[in-house]
Amino acid sequence: MSEAKYHEHYMWSLHADKSKVFGVLNLPVEGEDFRQGFEFPVVVCGHDIHADNTQLKVVTDTLASSRIVSYAIDLRGGGDSVKSDQMADGSEATVKTAADDLACAADLMLSEPFCDKAELFLCGCGLSAEAALTEANRNQAKYRGVIVLDAPEQTSHAPEGMAVLHASLRDSQISEKVRDFVNDVIRNRWKQA
Repeated sequence: MSEAKYHEHYMWSLHADKSKVFGVLNLPVEGEDFRQGFEFPVVVCGHDIHADNTQLKVVTDTLASSRIVSYAIDLRGGGDSVKSDQMADGSEATVKTAADDLACAADLMLSEPFCDKAELFLCGCGLSAEAALTEANRNQAKYRGVIVLDAPEQTSHAPEGMAVLHASLRDSQISEKVRDFVNDVIRNRWKQA
């Protein structure tokens, strides 16, 4: 795999209660086009409970090298290494709070001029995989697809008709599988298994 080339930007999304969610935005190097009015597909990524935004770096690097924007967030209450605000009561992230964080981050991306609003995806690992499906069910019209990584077996189902990729972050081909899934959905070539 070639070295991913992208511009990395740090961004904060803001909940209505003023709590902040930190994220790392990866714009493709060719993303200079975003200043020219070009729009790109965007994948909003969430990590597992005791990880941080770097957990999905192998995936976000591959997306950026494929002209797909990624925004990997730190879940509130997600552990000591996260840069997002902690939960007001000191508790850890839950599926609901993680879904709220993903929704907040997705709304921020939708407000950006580089975001192709018809090509917004969610990606979650572990706890945030369930959260991504929860958010997709709450706001079906907002998302084109969901990437579910290392989800618990009892993970809920995505909205009917929505493209979903179930995979493992431990798969040596995970980056390529995620990239190919996004590209296949965009080109209407994704066939639900």
